[in-house]
Amino acid sequence: MNKGILAVVIAGVVGSGTYVANKVMVDAAAEQLVNQVEDSVHNVNDNFLDIQIIKTEISGGDVEQEFAVYLTNGQERTPEPIYVTHNAKVAPFGLKVHGQLQLPKDKGLAAEFVKEVTSFNENIKYELSPTSQHFDLKSSLTLGVISDRHLSLKLGKLSLNVAGTVDDNAGQIIIDGAMFNENNNIFEIGKTTLDSVSSSTLHTADLTILNARVSDPSTQIAFNDVKLNTKATVGEKTDVYYDWVVGSLNVNTPQLSLPESTVGFKGKLGSFDTQKITAFNDAISNNQHTVAEDLLIRILGDGFTFSDVNMFVNDSNVKGQLTFNKANYGSLTGYQFESQVQNAISSEVDITLTPKLVTKLGIPQQMLNHFWTIDEANNYTTKVTLDNNKLMANGIPLQ
Repeated sequence: MNKGILAVVIAGVVGSGTYVANKVMVDAAAEQLVNQVEDSVHNVNDNFLDIQIIKTEISGGDVEQEFAVYLTNGQERTPEPIYVTHNAKVAPFGLKVHGQLQLPKDKGLAAEFVKEVTSFNENIKYELSPTSQHFDLKSSLTLGVISDRHLSLKLGKLSLNVAGTVDDNAGQIIIDGAMFNENNNIFEIGKTTLDSVSSSTLHTADLTILNARVSDPSTQIAFNDVKLNTKATVGEKTDVYYDWVVGSLNVNTPQLSLPESTVGFKGKLGSFDTQKITAFNDAISNNQHTVAEDLLIRILGDGFTFSDVNMFVNDSNVKGQLTFNKANYGSLTGYQFESQVQNAISSEVDITLTPKLVTKLGIPQQMLNHFWTIDEANNYTTKVTLDNNKLMANGIPLQ
């Protein structure tokens, strides 16, 4: 056979094979994507959301879907839904999927909502690798200002970025700021960032708030430089670590004035049986309330400890631990259950208060003389213990 003809034949066979392989892989990726989306919709439905699939169309590597998202309280749902469209395109050989979600603004709740705001724009895009199940989601939402005669809400740009797999991912949520004002009752928050990491052995959530304030005609509370770091380590046992600090807190109320204070809370909560914690979360997600209640009683029965606790306001602090001891709650109900819970709690904490804070709190001198001592730095100190439902301060019963 002529070499030229042979080359054309081979090229034709390879081209046809490539076309067939590409079509098969693209079709398979499209079907897989639709199945995953439908499974996700099924799993999301709970006491707060009712999501209905209105339409699903697949044309080669193009996927088009529409959903109706109803808000619900578990019994009744909103008359009108928020409509969501999902459009995706599968790349050659099914190696990548590029998708976008949109909220049609000509129908449903979005149509009503858009009448009330100065702007309403969303941008939700993702990239997915069907083989590795790695995804990269980038989204943003701008709502502008909602207002009427007595109320106004201003929400800055909201951004959400998540990358990884379902079991191993990192995400970030950023809110440029928000302000709610109702009859001069104001809540205002500056730039807020939530960074999170999730894997089979570690979960972290780091919340940073640049500033915030709550005020009404008689109350002023302001926060600056807020950092709330939370970490959970997961193995056979799960432990949760807290490291929360408010760089500057200003409180001015009729009951308390606390200017320019640094406030913090640190501690470790554990150790929980991971299988029981996971089963409890699954039961809650699936509205299995009886199962969740039974698991919670078993988790309480195993006992846990809140250790390395350090709560502080400037140079005043509370340090120590609280233990929820093992107990058999069995079929206890009502008063018996409450009594068993109270008897299971034991605690030992050391409290140090500066004279300035003692004055701010208005602790009576008689109580200071009876339950407190003064250390070398002229701070008031006491040790508070709770054991067998007996509460004592500096060895003196408080009950």
